[in-house]
Amino acid sequence: MKVYVKTYGCQMNLSDTEVISGILAKNGFSITQDLDDADIAILN
Repeated sequence: MKVYVKTYGCQMNLSDTEVISGILAKNGFSITQDLDDADIAILN
């Protein structure tokens, strides 16, 4: 399953996005930079 993660706001949000992306990748999700290619979108 492909996940698109978009970060808004401060540096803490960027850090949270990196943590979230790492957890998702370790659990078999693919991170995509293309929203149209994603099955799931996470807005942080």
